[in-house]
Amino acid sequence: MMFKKILAVTVWFCAGPSMAADQPGYAPAPAWVQPIAIPKAINAPDGAAIQILLDDLQAHFGPDGDEFYSEGAFRIVSSQGLSVVNAFTPSWDPQTETLVFNRFAIIRNGRTIDLLGGGKKVTVVRREKNLDLAMLDGDMTAVLQPEGLQVGDIVDLVTTLRRKDPVYQGRSEAMMVFGPATRIGRLHVRAIWPPDKPIAWKAFDGAPRPEVSVTRKQTELIMDAADFDSPLPPRGAPERFGVIDRLQFSQFKSWTEVSALMAPLYDQAAALGPKSPLLVEAARIAATSADAKIRAAAALRLVQDQVRYAFVGLNLGGMKPAPADATWSRRFGDCKGKTVVLLALLHRLGIEARPALVSTTQGDGLDRRLPMLGTFDHVIVRAQIGGKIYWLDGTRDGDRAIDDILVPPFVWALPLTTGGSEVERLTLRPLDEPAYEALVRIDASAGLDAPAPTHAEILLRGDEAVGEERTLKNQADSQRTEREYWRAIYAWIDPKSVSFEFNDAQRILRLTMDGIATVDWSRNGDARDFAIVDSNLGFGTSFRREPGLNADAPFSVPFPIYRRWTTLVTLPHNGDGFSLLSGEPVHEDLAGRHYERSSRIDKGVAVMVASERTTTSEISASEAQGAEMALRQLSDYDVTVRSPAARRVVVGVAQAADTTPITADDFERHGTALMQRRDFKGAIAAFDHAVVLAPRDAKGFYNRGAARFENGDLDAALADFDKALALRPDDALAHLARGQLMLQKGNLAAGRDDFAVAARLSRNDPAILRRESTIYDSARLYEDAVSALDILISAAVTPQLLNDRCWIRAEEGERLQDALADCDAALKTLPTDAGFLDSRAFVLLRLGRFSEAVAAYDQALAVNPTLAGSFYGRGIAKTRLKGSQAGAEDLAAARALSSQVETQFARLGVTP
Repeated sequence: MMFKKILAVTVWFCAGPSMAADQPGYAPAPAWVQPIAIPKAINAPDGAAIQILLDDLQAHFGPDGDEFYSEGAFRIVSSQGLSVVNAFTPSWDPQTETLVFNRFAIIRNGRTIDLLGGGKKVTVVRREKNLDLAMLDGDMTAVLQPEGLQVGDIVDLVTTLRRKDPVYQGRSEAMMVFGPATRIGRLHVRAIWPPDKPIAWKAFDGAPRPEVSVTRKQTELIMDAADFDSPLPPRGAPERFGVIDRLQFSQFKSWTEVSALMAPLYDQAAALGPKSPLLVEAARIAATSADAKIRAAAALRLVQDQVRYAFVGLNLGGMKPAPADATWSRRFGDCKGKTVVLLALLHRLGIEARPALVSTTQGDGLDRRLPMLGTFDHVIVRAQIGGKIYWLDGTRDGDRAIDDILVPPFVWALPLTTGGSEVERLTLRPLDEPAYEALVRIDASAGLDAPAPTHAEILLRGDEAVGEERTLKNQADSQRTEREYWRAIYAWIDPKSVSFEFNDAQRILRLTMDGIATVDWSRNGDARDFAIVDSNLGFGTSFRREPGLNADAPFSVPFPIYRRWTTLVTLPHNGDGFSLLSGEPVHEDLAGRHYERSSRIDKGVAVMVASERTTTSEISASEAQGAEMALRQLSDYDVTVRSPAARRVVVGVAQAADTTPITADDFERHGTALMQRRDFKGAIAAFDHAVVLAPRDAKGFYNRGAARFENGDLDAALADFDKALALRPDDALAHLARGQLMLQKGNLAAGRDDFAVAARLSRNDPAILRRESTIYDSARLYEDAVSALDILISAAVTPQLLNDRCWIRAEEGERLQDALADCDAALKTLPTDAGFLDSRAFVLLRLGRFSEAVAAYDQALAVNPTLAGSFYGRGIAKTRLKGSQAGAEDLAAARALSSQVETQFARLGVTP
């Protein structure tokens, strides 16, 4: 990180003092504040642990610094609320800020109980919150532990934060964020500023509309809302659509003004003294090559390899870079320090280069917001060589040839120039070659039940290769680590020998394994089937959204991604009589992804090659919805190798139906066989004959409707389901199928009606309700899914049902404490169930309790080391705790286990 955030969040937000201090003050609210009465009651949602009564944010932008007043008051509604309320730990930067406590009290039965004690009950510590992330920010933290809280108490905390940062040269800015995931009894925002401070403001789409009044003395903005609910951002939308509940203030007139303000700080820091050792390093690099690209790559490698990363936010609030010579001499620095060292080297090497500010979290949509310095939290280098722009980041690891460095995913960058620059778009390109390739060779020639010698290779390119190589190299027992890596990906293979080799120049890691596989040739009557590993593509999801703010926003696509999987199976008896099911070639462009798959049996070897490559970063809502059915169909079936006996049985059924189609039942059997092969058009044709021969049999229409549904013809499928129900109105399954179709078409009311009828007809048959819950869940209608489970749980509490409800609430991201209680209850009965442990870990991840999430995922993977979701979730938790390198191994293992895991997490809004 480069800068500390200048961001206001509900109760705590930054602004500036006339004098900074390392101890908080205690005083009444400033005279400019207009206090707001705490509402006595609000229309809060049922079951809430606490009720937020008041969120009052007031700002005074002045000529000698800014003041920010904040009051937050909430009522503890239940005993669960007591556990939610722990210590309050506001922080401030003593270099530029002063924190003043105006009030901290409990209001109980109309009586006010002081919790400050004149400051005696406040502990102040210099708590470096991110030392594990190599970050030193110098912030002070006040620790307030309210004692004696009771259900029904109102907790009231009032503070004023003053801020004055010389870097801003008298300018003011702030971002107020409000709208937590619960209702606010009264949201009040007020800001005032004098005529000689031209403050611009912007209210985002989810914020109440403010009113502004202007007099000769001041401008005043007021935003006031009762029973305020922040609208939910559209599910799966790009980041810019998720930033909806904010109010922005800025005195910067343009991005060029921000650019020109910061440029001199970097120019000064990158200037080298006459005896600077960096002059020697630059001369050494220059002597190795006259090629500017080779020189730039060597300078970047020197900074990445020889200067350890450590954030030091102790210099003018963490915004001013340390001099290049100072950073080089101590051999550690943050992104600012590394950037100026790299700039100093590039300038001495005759390469045009400038610093560029970026935001790692708010880049998407930055061009639509007011210009603010506090938007940025990172800085990189914009170098120009031969007319081409290169984005170089000294905090990365392992970059070599600069032509191989991908454009970073920050969307926008602000180059710093003396005359000022506008923000510049960072355009990512699809990958030209796979970043992940897996090859598995299985020798099943000795027989279907014999141990199968297996060879596997995984090739990683780019950042994943560098991260995994570092992990393996730093392990005391790398052989053990490698074996665990392979077992996590292919649990059915016992690795006997493992090795890896890393090409540093090309940033390619190749891992190899030889072992013995226990191949799952599953029985299907007298058939034997093997679903080829890694042959599954696509995914099942719903791109439908509930009506609301930006409901028609595009959907994000993980980009850029390119993966390829190859599996070869040497068959017994030279493959005589073996066949492939669902082996049709795939060349599909769906939802911003290009899928390819081919399969064949060639000279006794079953060969399958599949790949997924994302081609864009987002797609329109209509395009996403149009791809739903095809994605689901693609994910429904693996390519399957079928033994000769199974082949004869299937072909026999098909031939009998083709040659002697005498009765409706004959065509029904033929259609069912074709459905199993995913030949939906053939199945529809067979069921056409069945309904002609038996026009009063509801079963034929129901089956044809199912085939049409799978084939993507929703209108025709609806007509068949309607006909089936006209013939047999008490068919609960047909109501359930039609309900699912109506949800797919976006007719939620009709879908719910059909589900209600199905439940009534089946007398709340658990199988029907469980299926109903699953359908609602896949459509992202979480409350409906939970309601179906509530009915089942009220009749009979089972661990599986509790886990289902826990998981659905975790997917939704709401009522997470209730979700955790369900998971805990399920685990009391089955404490070693890997699925239950995984669900609990995901809830903890959603709650931001990352250390606990890692421990819970550890438990799940100890039981079942093939859970891709557990690896991915643990990788995210490790990333949040210790940075991207810490989670890289788990994320790589997850992607190797499942080509869909990243997409599944992303559609829930959970990303590394």
